[in-house]
Amino acid sequence: MYLDYPVRIPKNEHSTLHAYTIDGIDDDNKVTLGEVSDESDYIPANTGVLLWEEEPNDKPIIFTETGKNIAEIGTNWLKGTTEATPVETVLASKSKTAKVLTLGRNSSNKLGFFIYNGTLGANKAYLLYDYGTDAPINVKGFYISGFDDLTSIQTVESESTETGNWYSLQGVRLNARPTQRGIYLNNGKKVFVK
Repeated sequence: MYLDYPVRIPKNEHSTLHAYTIDGIDDDNKVTLGEVSDESDYIPANTGVLLWEEEPNDKPIIFTETGKNIAEIGTNWLKGTTEATPVETVLASKSKTAKVLTLGRNSSNKLGFFIYNGTLGANKAYLLYDYGTDAPINVKGFYISGFDDLTSIQTVESESTETGNWYSLQGVRLNARPTQRGIYLNNGKKVFVK
């Protein structure tokens, strides 16, 4: 997930949500994770994170913008987009050996970040890695250890179920809850509708 505003990590009685950054890549081609919520219940603006829910359920996960000024996280290899962006656009100003990798599973069903060449979705985090001349040519991705028993990868449902007045970011009042993907205002809060 990647948002251009700070949010509180939702906590409720149904489940516990964890947010992770990528601190680096080890010698075994595995990403090393750092938990955001170890020290804070907030995700800073413009910070790519991986989300993991201990006990997934059918209830939507709602991220609420906070007015707090949240300090940036030190090392984080995750980048992100706030709107759908072709990979070619991301790589335009990078070296020819740079690659975009996204979360997924390989043909052996191992969880990790693998080279991606399509269009990145809005509010999606990705790993930007420059293979350079010293990197092994046959590396197609980086695994995530400790999550091998994961049964599925799902997108975050971050829409509000609240009623009330809905507005576009330009301040135009809408007749009902929007069905088109985007960020809207509802009851004075920014809400991402997926």
